[in-house]
Amino acid sequence: MYLNSINRLLCVTTTMNLPAKTATTADILIVDDMPDNLRLLSTMLLENGYKVRKVMNGERALQAVEAVLPDLILLDNYDAGYEWI
Repeated sequence: MYLNSINRLLCVTTTMNLPAKTATTADILIVDDMPDNLRLLSTMLLENGYKVRKVMNGERALQAVEAVLPDLILLDNYDAGYEWI
């Protein structure tokens, strides 16, 4: 399901007729505690020209957002210790 969502995201962004510079400069933060998911998603996004940052927990995600606000955050639906609502 996670992979299907990313594929849909990539399809939508590539068919929106956005200038090429937009895709290559978009900063995406991936938050997931599974290294395989981080690797897969970052590879897919990097191959499509996105700037990717990846972290493995909510604390690091908050630090990353405070440092530089990303254009998009992809996060795992569960992270122990943090309520995202």
